[in-house]
Amino acid sequence: MTRELRRPNSRTPDRRKEQGNRGEDLAASYLRRQGLTLVQRNYRCRIGELDIIARLDDTLIFVEVRSTTTGYLESPMISVNERKQKKVTDTARWFVQHARLHHLNVRFDVVAVEFGQEKARITWIPDAFRPEPTARKGSYR
Repeated sequence: MTRELRRPNSRTPDRRKEQGNRGEDLAASYLRRQGLTLVQRNYRCRIGELDIIARLDDTLIFVEVRSTTTGYLESPMISVNERKQKKVTDTARWFVQHARLHHLNVRFDVVAVEFGQEKARITWIPDAFRPEPTARKGSYR
C-alpha cells in the first residue's frame, strides 16, 4: 500500500499570519479608543516578542493578542497558557530593564479577537495574569 505524501498548503501559514496581523491592528485601535497610549508594537528581543506595549497613567501594559475564527474549538484566551504567560512576563521584564522604566507599574492584559462572518468581536481582559514571584525582589520596580 503506498502512502500519498501531501504537500502542506503553503497559504495556511500566510493566512494565519495575516489574520494575526489584522487582529493586532484591531486590538491596537480598540485599546487606543479605551484611552491607552501605544508605546510599541511587535517588540522583539532575544527573550521573545510582545504584541503590544501600552501605557495608562503610571502603568505599563503588556498586551498579548490572540486571534481566531468564530467556531474554532479553542478559545483564544485558553491559548495563553502558563508557558506563554512566562514567556511574556520574561520578555516584559527584559523590556522594563532595558528601557529603564522601573518606576512604572506593570500589568498583563489579553485581547481576544474572534473573526466572524460579518465583523470581529473583541474581548479585552485587563490584568489577565500576573508574573510568577521571583527570587529577586523588585525585578520590575
